[in-house]
Amino acid sequence: MIILFITLASIPLTAALEGAVLLALYNWFVLPNFASMPHLGFLELIGISLLINVMAAQFIPHDDDDDKMAIQAILQSVIRSVVALATGAVIHYFA
Repeated sequence: MIILFITLASIPLTAALEGAVLLALYNWFVLPNFASMPHLGFLELIGISLLINVMAAQFIPHDDDDDKMAIQAILQSVIRSVVALATGAVIHYFA
């Protein structure tokens, strides 16, 4: 039951993290190079991030330990966002 709560609570938190990463990358790389692109806000980019996640969803076979898989999925989402932001920051500041 606790894993279900953690999983449900992590959805808006990871969506906000991914939206913040997408906002930073969009402001660093898209807007300076394409002046005609619209300025998108945080909530709009959270929506785009959720859309990308739905379209790129992959089937993960079920294991015997659903709790462990839920924690791994949450950690994977957070790590992917942090690595994307760090990579973008390095490129932005040194390019």
